Amino acid sequence: MIPDDHTRVRLRPNGASTAKRNNANEQDSSSSDEYLNANYVDGFRRPRAYIATQGPMRSTAKAFWRMVWQQVSRRFPLLPGRK
Repeated sequence: MIPDDHTRVRLRPNGASTAKRNNANEQDSSSSDEYLNANYVDGFRRPRAYIATQGPMRSTAKAFWRMVWQQVSRRFPLLPGRK
């Protein structure tokens, strides 16, 4: 999957309230957001139904879990890497 800026998941600053799931109007280009390699993916019946991202590295683990909390993610399947 190639990252695309218009589908990018943007993290709000720490202390921001819980996200209203998939509200495109909240996805502004504020310079205070933190980069995380994560993009919304359309589902069969709903746009932006899923988020595709890589597993977190040590340096991005806090941002990853903040994204999970802000986006009210309930499930996140992990695909194993190649050995």
